[in-house]
Formats: sequence, structure tokens, C-alpha cells
Amino acid sequence: MNWPALWMFAAMIAVPPARPWQAQTPIMLPVLTVIEGRDADSAIAYTRITLSAEQAQTVADSPALTVECAEEKSGRKVDLYVDLGGADRTFHAPAKPDPVTHFKPSNPSVRLILTFEGYKPFKRSWEMMPSGEYRYRPPGADSPNLDSVSFFLMYMYSVPVLHISFADPRLGNKTAEFHTAGLSAEMKKRSLCRQ
Repeated sequence: MNWPALWMFAAMIAVPPARPWQAQTPIMLPVLTVIEGRDADSAIAYTRITLSAEQAQTVADSPALTVECAEEKSGRKVDLYVDLGGADRTFHAPAKPDPVTHFKPSNPSVRLILTFEGYKPFKRSWEMMPSGEYRYRPPGADSPNLDSVSFFLMYMYSVPVLHISFADPRLGNKTAEFHTAGLSAEMKKRSLCRQ
């Protein structure tokens, strides 16, 4: 009896051949987008580095984490944005004061939870932008946060996975996971993001 031939025959019967017409589930990989420019109205130079998450079928519907680096007359600044899908991800020029009250318009706040793998969660206040993004509120008179954006960027440089969700479950149970190694590496390449 030819045992090798018998084993090969048994293996062909046990494993059906792959069918090319079978639909396969697409794997959504994170997408990194870099936009650089100068705002026409404010003359601010900016770099926006956006990392999409892996949950959605299209990049526009996917949650995104954005680092926005800008330079104006007063110096450089870095802002951190997040959205849970479907937001307008464009440069945000500083809001102009109201001509009557001389105050800048204020946007409502929402608390988000940032969890870097292996560390305790951070619950912080974020500004709800008209674009659908949430901007981290840096320390100041209109912010209860005590940590700067740089504090969270240091975590991103050392811990490659970040989870973001709403602190108040009534706002939704959406959560996003970001693998930030590519975002951190891209920030180090961009001159506006170096501080």
C-alpha cells in the first residue's frame, strides 16, 4: 500500500479548496493623513496629522485622532482633536470675537476618557467644535484641565495604543482605539510639531 499517496488523498478530501468568488471581510487598517498649509484669513501656518481608527469601512466614517500644529506671530501651539466618525476634519482658525460683546464664542464641553494601555484612565474636558470634532481644552481660565497637550503626547510617544470613549454613557457608548506609533513618528518629522 502506498501510504504517502493515501495521506495526500485524505488531506485533499478533508480541506475543501478555496473558492475565489467567496466574499472576504475587508480588513480596515488605520490611515494616516497629513495636511499642511497656511490659512488665508489668519495667515497661520499649520500641519494636521490625522490617524483614523480601525472600526469603520470608510475613512470618513472612522473615528479619528488629530494632532494640529500651528505657528502664528505669538509662537507655536499644538492642539489635540478626536472625533468618533463623520466629522469635518479641517484646520480650525481661531474664532473671532463678537463685534458687540467682544467675546469669542464659547462651545459646549464634553468629558472624554483617554486610556493608554497599562495606565489608569484620564477623564478630561473637551470642547465640542461645530465641525463635529472634540478639541482638548488646554489649562486656562475656561478649562478645568490641568494637563497640557504635551502631557498626553508624551504618553503617546511611549504607549502605542490609546482608547477614547465618552465619560457620560448617556452621550453614547462609542469607543475608539488608536494605534499611535505612526502618528508619533510623523509628528517627529514635521517642523511645526517640534517644540
